[in-house]
Amino acid sequence: MKLTHKQLRRLILEYTSQEYDYFGSAIGQLMSNPNFLHDLATKGQDIRRWFGDNIGNHLGAGHSRTAFQIKDAPEMIIKVAIGDSWLDDKLARGVFHEGGIYANKKERELFNISKFFPRVYAAAEDDSWLIHEKVVVIDDIDLKRQVLLNVFPSMRQVLQVLKQNGLKEYLMDDIFDDYLHAKGFNTKPWWTKDQAVINEIGSALSADKKLNSLRKLVVSLGIDDIDGVGNIGTNKQMNSFYIIDIGLFPDSRS
Repeated sequence: MKLTHKQLRRLILEYTSQEYDYFGSAIGQLMSNPNFLHDLATKGQDIRRWFGDNIGNHLGAGHSRTAFQIKDAPEMIIKVAIGDSWLDDKLARGVFHEGGIYANKKERELFNISKFFPRVYAAAEDDSWLIHEKVVVIDDIDLKRQVLLNVFPSMRQVLQVLKQNGLKEYLMDDIFDDYLHAKGFNTKPWWTKDQAVINEIGSALSADKKLNSLRKLVVSLGIDDIDGVGNIGTNKQMNSFYIIDIGLFPDSRS
């Protein structure tokens, strides 16, 4: 179910003390006082250090956002609109990165519309921070292949056909990526001219409901490319597939 900004705001305002306890008292401060971080900054406190001391371990930073583990809810992370090189003078005035705010806003709007995105649980009124479920980043090709085999039934069929016909197993990755972004399955691929092989793989892909659901999402949102690794993720069981990089979306400023 997609949550609108108004609905998310209502959830934030209506959190009970029990729910504050679930996220931890530090998150409770953020939820109950929209100006909390701004007040910290204008008092000269280091926002990054405050998150590290009170929220949890630093997980990484990009141009416009920094992510922290939530120690009281380890299955979730919080992304703050502070980049890795955000100027101290702007932090001191409580000014957050415009690109990070935009990225949080897009994730808040989009991540709850599909099972192929991590679930968003809370967000700041001004989108300066966002909480969503923690995922395992797919950062190597072997992990990506294992997740594809676990999640999409057609990928096991594709791999079997490739092996049976003496074709390289890595072609499974190319077939997956190409199918998501092409207008239709390529009936004249570069990797074989064997029409029987092409037909068998094409049939497997077109019959995979989960894969075609992902493909429909990619097309509808105008996502240009999720090739490779680093912009996709999975869960601990490696039986889910998530798009995690908002930079893949058109008009993204993150």
